Amino acid sequence: ISLKNGINFMAPDNIYSVSGTRAPTNGDLLKEFAPRRWFMSFGHGLDALTMVTEPGTTRPVAYFSTGRTFFSNTYNGKIGEGDLLSRNGNVVATNQNLLAEFSPDSTQSYGLDAVDVLNPGASQQIWFSTRSDFYSSELGKTVTSGDLLSNSGQIIATNADLLAAFSPSKPNADYGLVAAHVFNMEEGESPVVWFSTN
Repeated sequence: ISLKNGINFMAPDNIYSVSGTRAPTNGDLLKEFAPRRWFMSFGHGLDALTMVTEPGTTRPVAYFSTGRTFFSNTYNGKIGEGDLLSRNGNVVATNQNLLAEFSPDSTQSYGLDAVDVLNPGASQQIWFSTRSDFYSSELGKTVTSGDLLSNSGQIIATNADLLAAFSPSKPNADYGLVAAHVFNMEEGESPVVWFSTN
């Protein structure tokens, strides 16, 4: 509950600013998808979030995922909890698209937590993490929810790699990965990743 300008409820699936204002609501983000409304529906959750300046535009647009699957009247079908969406009403990539190069052993959705989009456009890369572990037939091992992945089928950094400089007390534990932002993606430069764990 926020006491600014009276009593206001702060829903966990809205976006907020450090200035104390509310940015897009869950309803704003999903407006173009025309989600089917149910009685006493309080939104569809908000999981992954990043801002992307698409080619030919100057104003960033929100790319995000929801915490729950919902029915879209626009698409006349279900939008999965692990699908990457844009506020413009586009499905940027389904969870299956993101994981295709890893050849997971199941077609279920593994969710979407951290996400960043590099080089938006035809040659874009999507770096992300999943909400649950999965077995990759292509890599022959389990990929954890704390690993930073690329839609090209690479593990950019394991959870242990990301945390190595912090010398965690349990170095073999997986601490998850819920947010990531990538800097220094110029050719020849090593990327710098800012991130948070569960």
